Amino acid sequence: MFVDAGLESKIISGKANEVAHAWNLVKIDDKWYNIDLTWDDPITNTGEQVLRYNYFLKNQDGFWDHIRLDKFNTSEFLKLYPIAEESYVMK
Repeated sequence: MFVDAGLESKIISGKANEVAHAWNLVKIDDKWYNIDLTWDDPITNTGEQVLRYNYFLKNQDGFWDHIRLDKFNTSEFLKLYPIAEESYVMK
């Protein structure tokens, strides 16, 4: 989906709330952000639709409950995909 939209992206895996999980990094305006489309899914377990952006274009502090596998925390990886210092703000 990101590639089709013309955005650079990278799949990241690790744990979220202690469960194996995957999410993405996406590059916007020359900065990399965390994004988890699964956790911002607008349909809840009860079927209620709730639009939210809790995991949309966040810096690392905004993804405190997502823990990357070690291979996504190496200095080499972080040099290629440096996460923005601030979460993205819609203009």
